[in-house]
Amino acid sequence: MAVFQSAIEYLNSLHLIDPKKVGIAGFSRTVYHVGYTLTHSKYSFAAAYLTDGIGGGYFEFMASGALDDVRVNGENLSVKDCACGWIDPLPSTCKKSRLR
Repeated sequence: MAVFQSAIEYLNSLHLIDPKKVGIAGFSRTVYHVGYTLTHSKYSFAAAYLTDGIGGGYFEFMASGALDDVRVNGENLSVKDCACGWIDPLPSTCKKSRLR
C-alpha cells in the first residue's frame, strides 16, 4: 500500500495528476495487494478493478489443496503436522481431532 500512496504523492507533487482522479487495477497476484489498498489507504480511488486474482484468505488456501502433498526433508506430512504452530492455541471448543 505504501508504494501506491507514495506514487500518488510523488506524481501529485509534480502536478502531473489529480489525486482525486486516480484509478487502481489488480490482476492475478496483485489483486490481494490492490484489495488491501482499496480498504486501508488514506486515498479514495476514482476507479478500480480486481480481475482473476487471489484473495489470500484461509478458505482459498485450504480449498486450493495447498497442503495435500506437503514434504519436508522428503517426509510426507499431514495438515495437522504442518499446522502445529496454530493448533495448540486454538480454543477448546475447536474440534482438533477432525484435523488429519
